[in-house]
Amino acid sequence: MASSKKPYLGIREIARLAGVSTATVSRVINTPEATAPATREKVLKIIEEYNYVPNQAAKNLFAGTSNAIAIFVQDMRNPYYVALVSEMNRICLANGYMLIICDTGDDLETEKKYHEYCQSIRCSGIFYTSGTIREPSNIPSNSIPLVLFDREPFPEHDCYCLLNNHEEAIRILVDHLYKLGHRKIGFIGGPERLLSSRERHAGFRRRMQHYGLEMPEEYFTAGEFDEQTGVDAFDYFYSLADAPTAIVAANDQLARGFVGRALSIGVRIPEEFSICGVDAVDIIHAYPPITSIRQDPRAVAEAAFHFITHTDTIPAPQEKIMDVSLFIGTTTCRCRD
Repeated sequence: MASSKKPYLGIREIARLAGVSTATVSRVINTPEATAPATREKVLKIIEEYNYVPNQAAKNLFAGTSNAIAIFVQDMRNPYYVALVSEMNRICLANGYMLIICDTGDDLETEKKYHEYCQSIRCSGIFYTSGTIREPSNIPSNSIPLVLFDREPFPEHDCYCLLNNHEEAIRILVDHLYKLGHRKIGFIGGPERLLSSRERHAGFRRRMQHYGLEMPEEYFTAGEFDEQTGVDAFDYFYSLADAPTAIVAANDQLARGFVGRALSIGVRIPEEFSICGVDAVDIIHAYPPITSIRQDPRAVAEAAFHFITHTDTIPAPQEKIMDVSLFIGTTTCRCRD
C-alpha cells in the first residue's frame, strides 16, 4: 500500500503548484501584507496542505543572523548551570528566541566545533559560561556577540563580560564564620584552571589575613567542583589531629559532598564542623540547607540576553559585576571550642 504521507516540498515546488514565482512565495511567507489577497490565499493553502516548513538555515544566511542564542556549559552536572540554562531558556522563549544548549565538557575541541556551528547558522550571540582561559581559534573579529561569564576576555575579540563578585562572596562567608567565633577555618578549592576558583581562593587568603588568622597549609585542599571532592575533603580534614572548626567550600557541590560524608558516619553538622559554600541553588529542596552565597542565575541570564540583543546601543567590550548576598542555612553555628 502506498504511503499517504505527503512528500516534503521546498519553496520551488510550492511555487510550481501555486503557479507563481519563488519570489512571490517568499513574500507570502516573510511579508504577506505585500501580496495580493487571492495570491496569498492560494499559496497559504498549498503550504498548509503540504505542511511546508521554511528552510531556517537559508533564511539565516540571507538575513545574516537568526533568532538563536547559544549557551556553552562546561559542566551540566552543576546545579547552578542547570538553573542558569533554565533562566536563559525562559527569557529567550519570552522574547522570540530559541536557546541552543551546548554541553562542552570543558573541552577545547568541543568548544571549537560548537562555535563553528553557531557561526554557520548565524547565531545572534553566544553565552560562554565559566571555563578555562583560552580562545577557540578562527573566531572572526566581532563576527558574533560573545558574552563571557566568569572567564577572562578572549584576546583580540571585543567581548561582554559578566563577573560574579568572588571577592565579596568570600568576604561575606569568612565574616559570617568569624562572627560565630571561628578562628580555625579551612578551605576547599576548585580547579585552578577556572577563574572563579582562583579568585575565591585568593579572596579567602586575603580575608583571613585581614583578621590576622593563621592559615596552615594543611587547612587547604582542592579538586574539581564536584561532590566527590567534598567527600574527599571531609575525610582529609576529619583525619587531622588539629582540625578546623569551620570550612569555606568554593561551591555548593563541594559543601554538599562534605556534609553528606559527615552525616553518613554520624558526624554532626554544624556542631562538629560548620561549613558554607557558594551558589545557593536548590536551597528549598536540599537538606540540610547549606549556608551559602546567592549568585542569582536569573540576573546573570537577563544581563547576558540584554548584551546580546542590544549590541547596537551597548557596543563591546563591556563588563558587569553581578551582586551577591548571603543565605544562612543550617550548616553553620557558633564555635564550641
